Amino acid sequence: MERKFAKGDKVDEQINRIDKTLQHFSRRLSHKIIGVLPAAPVFEFVYAPNSDGVVLRRIIPVAGTISKAAIFVQSKETKGASLFRLEIRRGEKYWAEAFEVGKKPIVEAPGIKVEAGDLVTLMVEEPEAIKGIWAAFLFNIAAAGLEKTEFVFDQIEHMMKEDLEDAGES
Repeated sequence: MERKFAKGDKVDEQINRIDKTLQHFSRRLSHKIIGVLPAAPVFEFVYAPNSDGVVLRRIIPVAGTISKAAIFVQSKETKGASLFRLEIRRGEKYWAEAFEVGKKPIVEAPGIKVEAGDLVTLMVEEPEAIKGIWAAFLFNIAAAGLEKTEFVFDQIEHMMKEDLEDAGES
């Protein structure tokens, strides 16, 4: 026997039931809402890499994780896959990984932890043989690096109401 959470025959009755349940729980819970910053996309397109084969260079401003990465090579003059190297430098130390990109875009979830000040470089071998390189990754800021602001629930409702009113004006 299946139990229905939202009791009622009509949609309005079900919505009212859900609303009453949420009001009941909201009195028991803290009236704070925590917002989470989404991952920041970092992307680059180069028609041709420089003579050293560098496609992308970035400095990491705060600690975090490179959660997803994608690379696509538009055209290549030679046969076979292109060999790329991702290098992360932290002072005198560095970490590097090599990987191949064929005709199809690759999408990986490397989960690479980075620190503030790390230097990220993406390079390709045979830079003269390829044209049109698309590269992107998602950077998730570590919790310690997030800017925190506390609001009471009423402030959130007020901001949402203002946003809805602004959206109605456009």
